[in-house]
Amino acid sequence: MKNLFAEAILIFLSVLASFTVDGFRKEVKEKEELNEALYTLSKEMTSNISYAQEHLKQLENMLFMTNFILDHFNDYSVTQLKEIHNSKPFMHYFDTENNLRYLTDYQDVHFAQFFLWWNAWKPNDILYTTLANSGKLLEIEDEKIMQELESIYTKQKERNEGMARLRQLGSERLFSEQLEKMKEMKLTSFIPPYYQYRNHNLYIEMLDRKVNLEGGIGGIKDYIASLERINTIIRNDYGGLTNK
Repeated sequence: MKNLFAEAILIFLSVLASFTVDGFRKEVKEKEELNEALYTLSKEMTSNISYAQEHLKQLENMLFMTNFILDHFNDYSVTQLKEIHNSKPFMHYFDTENNLRYLTDYQDVHFAQFFLWWNAWKPNDILYTTLANSGKLLEIEDEKIMQELESIYTKQKERNEGMARLRQLGSERLFSEQLEKMKEMKLTSFIPPYYQYRNHNLYIEMLDRKVNLEGGIGGIKDYIASLERINTIIRNDYGGLTNK
């Protein structure tokens, strides 16, 4: 009987140890997966820093041209604005290899874009959305990281998207008004309304764009600072994951 009892105890302890080891392995694996997820998210945010820095430069260049238009509203010319854009570009496109290119070969329609370009805001949030949908983000126990992520992907996202949307609405208003001017004057080009038939409404729209751009620039700077801050937290608290 004693042998049977001892054998039962050994079996119980063996099973208990097995469960303990399995639980420990599972915990280690989950921690590794979470760390890997944070590292992957950090890479996405690092990419977004580069995107935001380029976007910031574009907004600053747009603001420079907008200020020039306002300061020289009665006598600015196509040639002057073209020269400004050559040195401080913001109109861009992506080539066949998805590389960003700034516009340097102008067509007539492009000269109207000096007033209409609004610059969409589209950073990458695929990995964050994937982690959020999978529930993996809920496993993060670091309050600093969670607060930063909430700020970046909710509050700051809404702010920057909102500023871009306001720029788009201003562009649409200006386009509609100038289109009516073209019909009224029986014009066949988008250029004259912005260079020959400038009026008070155009001036007000440029003032509105100036204010929007100043606010947008501040928002992008805050966004970049937040991304850099959270990457520092991950780098310091998660074993140099960003250097992996």
